[in-house]
Amino acid sequence: MLGSGSRPCAFRETTDPCWTSSCSAPPTPTVPARPCSGSTPAGRSSAPPTTTSNTTPPWRWRSTASSPSSTTASRRKPRLPAPPTTATWHTPNSAKDAGEHRIDPHRIGIAGASGGGAPAAATALMLRDRQDARPCFLSLSYPMLDDRNETPASFEVTDLGLWDRRENLLAWAVVLGDRVGDPALDPYSAPARATDLTGIPDTFIAAAQFDVFRDEDMDFARRLIAAGVPVELHLYARAFHAWDRFAPKSTLARTFGHTWHDFLRRHMHG
Repeated sequence: MLGSGSRPCAFRETTDPCWTSSCSAPPTPTVPARPCSGSTPAGRSSAPPTTTSNTTPPWRWRSTASSPSSTTASRRKPRLPAPPTTATWHTPNSAKDAGEHRIDPHRIGIAGASGGGAPAAATALMLRDRQDARPCFLSLSYPMLDDRNETPASFEVTDLGLWDRRENLLAWAVVLGDRVGDPALDPYSAPARATDLTGIPDTFIAAAQFDVFRDEDMDFARRLIAAGVPVELHLYARAFHAWDRFAPKSTLARTFGHTWHDFLRRHMHG
């Protein structure tokens, strides 16, 4: 999550990954980062489901969005199926917790990249459904949204040596187990399954031409627009998955960075 406000504070560790009080899973921590001056908590989930931690340094957020960061870490192998991570995200974003952390609940945004895209989008859906504080934006960078792997891109991207069809099938199997492809799967587990996207906040989506997620990301953007959600969709030609991570000094990465940071500034600071 990203939050903007008037006073600096530190984000305390959040350890409740569960849907209900009966959940007995080990906690998924929200890793605190020291805030910069004049702002309130921020954070992001970006690790694919099969990695152990966030791969985006929190200071990258503070230096561009004038906000500190808290990061939801991912387990190497989830001990519970989805959506515990979504519930973890919801905890510090709720209106009742905002005051405890000195957050203006009207200036909180949600962002996720790659494997963090699913819990980010699912959290936006959950907040809407629970009629909790509405985020001021949703940012999704090359997000992983659809467990079905039926798009043209999911069959095209098979041998790049990065995140391709094989890795994606494995990741969804780790997260969902035998629920992969189940017609009754809920959208909190795979946000592309959502049939009602009304009420989602202004959304930024970045997609790459040679990414297994390309088509599901563009389709999600199209359906958001049809639902009346203001959407900024950016498709980067010749880009591959997480190009800004693997080639951070490239012209394409810098172009994406400027566009994304401009979106954050406009929605967090007006």
